Amino acid sequence: MAWINKTITYKVPNQRHSMDDSEGKTSTDVYHGPSKLILWLCKTDKTEGEDYGKNDIMHVWDADDMTERPMPLDCYQVELDATESDEMALRAGMLAPKGGHEDHEAQRHGDVCAGLCFKKPKLYEVECGPVDQDNKIIPDPSHIMEVYAKQDIAINAYNPATGTWKPLKYRTGTTEDRTDDSIRTIRNGHLSGSDNMFNEDMPAEMKQEWLDWRQKLRDLPADWADVPNEFIVFPREPGTIENRYSEDSDKDDVVWIKDRSDADADALKQIENIANVG
Repeated sequence: MAWINKTITYKVPNQRHSMDDSEGKTSTDVYHGPSKLILWLCKTDKTEGEDYGKNDIMHVWDADDMTERPMPLDCYQVELDATESDEMALRAGMLAPKGGHEDHEAQRHGDVCAGLCFKKPKLYEVECGPVDQDNKIIPDPSHIMEVYAKQDIAINAYNPATGTWKPLKYRTGTTEDRTDDSIRTIRNGHLSGSDNMFNEDMPAEMKQEWLDWRQKLRDLPADWADVPNEFIVFPREPGTIENRYSEDSDKDDVVWIKDRSDADADALKQIENIANVG
C-alpha cells in the first residue's frame, strides 16, 4: 500500500450551508493521502463524561503505519479504502491524521487534523458592510472543508450490522458562533480596553485615530445591522496590522474582488443568497 493522488468529484448544495442539492452542483479536488485507513470505532452508547458514543470514530491510522497494538474492549475495527470511490476518498481526506498538504493549518476551519489530504481553500474578499471599512475574507464556499465537516463524518459514522457508512451530510453552519450578544461583548471589550489610551502628550493626529476607531466601534451595531454576524469585520485598531487572515502569508493568497475570474465568480454563487454580501 502507498499514498495516492486521486481527483475526486463531490456534490455541493445549491447555496452555502443549505441541504438542497437539487441543481446537481459539483466541485473537484485532489486527494493526496493514504490509500487505506484503519479506524477504531466505539461499541458502546455514550454516557455522561464520555467523549465518544456508539459507532463514533475514536482513532484513525494510516494502514501502512499501523503496528500491532491491543484494541480496547469497547472498540471495533473497520478499514476505509480511499481507492474504492470518490466518496471514500472524501471521508479519508477528512479523517486522515496526516496528508500530502500539510503546508496549511487544518485548525483554521475548526476541524483539528482534518483536511490535510486536500489543498487549502482559496480565500476571497467579499463586499459587505460600510464602504469605508474592511471587507470580510472567507474561504472558498465550494471547498470540501466548507461543504462538509469532520465532526459530521466521524459521529455515528458506521453501521456494523449492515457494513454501511452514514450518508454524507452538508455543513449546516460556520465555525464562528457569533450571536448578537457575543458581538456586543467583543465590541464592549475593545472600548473598555482602550479607555486609558489617551494622554496629554499624545499627538493630535494619533489621538484622532483612536477617537475615530472608538466611534466606529460604537456605530458597529448600526453600521453592520443588515449583514449576517459571521461577516462582520471589527475596525482595525490604530497601529495594528491587518487582522482578517489566519496567517500573515494568507494575504498573498486572497482573491480580491477586482481580481475575480469567471471560476471565482462561479464558486461564490454559493453565497449569492446572503443579503448584503457579494
